[in-house]
Amino acid sequence: MTDIKPKPLSNVLYLLVAAVCTVGNLYIGFIKPSKAVIGVIELLWAGMICGISFLEAWIKFRPKIVQENKFVAFEIGRTVFAALNLVEIILAGICAMGNIRQDLLLISTLLLIIQVTYLQPKLDQRAIEIIEHGLKQRPNLSKTQPLPHIMYVLCEAIKVICLVRVATNELVH
Repeated sequence: MTDIKPKPLSNVLYLLVAAVCTVGNLYIGFIKPSKAVIGVIELLWAGMICGISFLEAWIKFRPKIVQENKFVAFEIGRTVFAALNLVEIILAGICAMGNIRQDLLLISTLLLIIQVTYLQPKLDQRAIEIIEHGLKQRPNLSKTQPLPHIMYVLCEAIKVICLVRVATNELVH
């Protein structure tokens, strides 16, 4: 039997490191990216969310081989979203270095914090339960989505809207 363990709380640690670096940068003023660079990074961040959350996440369940072994897709999802969260944390820290006063960027960052510290661990635990159950019996997985999953998708949609809007402001003005 395969022993599947939750991913460590490394995302929370990365989030803390990014916050410390960002706050330190505000006081020291070591790095100050231009508005254009920040705008491009915000669009990159929004594009990554669209590519992973709104495209890859549901496409990985479409192939016939995955339909028969859905637990594989859940494990891939756990890995991909852990990586996405790490990159998002880094991009949020870089964006904060350039414009800490943008309300929409702050909203995106706060939603990311909620996702990393609350929603992702709940979804990760659910995926582990499905994987372990699937490795034993391969059940017919429920089509209903738990509330944390719906909340996660809503957070992603709001982040994309905020990031595109703030990036537009950065690049136009």
